[in-house]
Amino acid sequence: MQRRAYPYPEQAAILLIMALLLCLCADWGLPGRQSLALLTHDAPLSGQQKRDLTSQREEFYDRLDASRRAQADNMVSRLAARKGVSLGEWGEVPESEMTPAQKITAFRAYLLGSMASDERGTYRALSRINPAAWDFDPKFYVYGGAYLYPAGALIYLGKLTGLIQVSRDLAWYLDHPEHMARIHLAGRGLNIAAFLGVLVLLALWGRRLGSRALGTLAMLAWALSPLPWWDALASKPHVYAAFWGLGGLFLLDGHARHGRKWRVWLAGAALGMAMGSSLPAAVLALAFPVFLYRPGGAWPWLRLCLAGWLAMLALFFLTNPYAILSHQVYLLTLVEHLFGKGWGYGVFNFNNLRDYFFLLALRDFAFPFMLVALPALIWQAFRPAAPLRRLALLLALLLPVWSLTVSSVGIGAFLTAPLCVLAGWAMRDIFLGKAWAPPALRGALLALCLLPGLVSLPAQVWAAVAAKEPHASLSQQLEAGGLPPEASIGLFEPPDSVRLPPFPFINRRIVIIKNWREEEAPPDLVLVNQRELEHHWPGHPLKPLYEEAGWAGSPPWPDFVKNIVSFLPERTRNHILIFRRKP
Repeated sequence: MQRRAYPYPEQAAILLIMALLLCLCADWGLPGRQSLALLTHDAPLSGQQKRDLTSQREEFYDRLDASRRAQADNMVSRLAARKGVSLGEWGEVPESEMTPAQKITAFRAYLLGSMASDERGTYRALSRINPAAWDFDPKFYVYGGAYLYPAGALIYLGKLTGLIQVSRDLAWYLDHPEHMARIHLAGRGLNIAAFLGVLVLLALWGRRLGSRALGTLAMLAWALSPLPWWDALASKPHVYAAFWGLGGLFLLDGHARHGRKWRVWLAGAALGMAMGSSLPAAVLALAFPVFLYRPGGAWPWLRLCLAGWLAMLALFFLTNPYAILSHQVYLLTLVEHLFGKGWGYGVFNFNNLRDYFFLLALRDFAFPFMLVALPALIWQAFRPAAPLRRLALLLALLLPVWSLTVSSVGIGAFLTAPLCVLAGWAMRDIFLGKAWAPPALRGALLALCLLPGLVSLPAQVWAAVAAKEPHASLSQQLEAGGLPPEASIGLFEPPDSVRLPPFPFINRRIVIIKNWREEEAPPDLVLVNQRELEHHWPGHPLKPLYEEAGWAGSPPWPDFVKNIVSFLPERTRNHILIFRRKP
């Protein structure tokens, strides 16, 4: 019998289409000449301001490093004395008019950062590395070295080929913003490759189970979901960790079916890369006892588990040497994320359970894939002969704890990627399995289930492409309104490309109104973005004094798009309203 060609045409088409769409959207929200022109608006920075861009950043990080070391020493001392942990104060919003130094900091955020705030941590860490001095310490340990160092290697490769130029003189990027955009593209390219790698692994898992439809539907569960899409278009390690995590589980599943110890070692290395990229992926260590258990004695089972754990830890420390070399500051970062005074990821909260599964099933992933994956997980976990029982058991053990603590669908992409396998299995069995209805009806219902994702994906593409379009200039709005240069502008938070379109604020009076007091003079204008319009402006004491005077930035979302798509990040549409004081 002639064997069918692989990859299957529809799976190759999914892979190719997603690759093209991701590459099309890869440069959304990046700094460029147009945004800088709007930021300066014929009022270029002075020589001193250009020098301050670099010097103030260096001074800030010198102070930050000293503060972090002092905090870490204090934490270790308190732990040794059994006094508990005392975390430092979190950053606060300026209470009134911004100082020149604060405006330089805000300007630097537009110059160096994109509209995706989370990816700034990656470039903050890479900028602290100095390979010429053999200093590879990122001094920022939220994102792991297994992600940071490959991203840095891609930037270095771009430098060798002449595509990217890197300068420690930040003012240089005022004249060459395209190189900062290319630095971002290098990091995003790593995530795009990981996103496509997840699709390949899902297809291979379906093939292992002898089901072309399962692999295809599992691929669609990942490809049509908005959260993996946006995370692949930002330089952060979650999709990258999901690729390595899914690869490790795929190898362990292969060992459970066919044996071969080399799969255990490779699985340990892959899971070590996942953990080395995003530390929460350490929970996947539980996969070894789940996948490797076989009746016939505890010692062979434990020996295999130890081999996998050893490989996992080896890759983690190989890619994160400063977890040892700078262990006190690394421990401080870990404590800040676990304790309730910090991010609280280690604190159990039953409200998290409801929120996590709501976002997973109804917003962050294409409906109804995860809605059917969760019952499939329970069904597979408790049936001894189920083909995905070990995978289901692992997720059944991890998802409840994860949802009660960290409760982040994005950070937990290494859990949702394998959940797509169960989603594909469930969708195949429901619509392409037993003949509970005529084939035409089942096919129509399957198409109906795919419709939300097929509608959502073009909207996500449109959002990313639209984020590259010219902004309606706030500078023009200010000039048209006759606002003099000395007039004050009120904001809820300091200017930032994540919240506001670029405008020439550095030589204007900027007043932060978040904690406004009655004894302070009201600003002449107030700029409000969409989130602030919904959550902060309606009840603010200044609101009765102002009237709407126009808008700037990107156009608002059309109502029909809002009604049919559940996940549209505000960061892609920097739409703001302008309010002027009433006469």
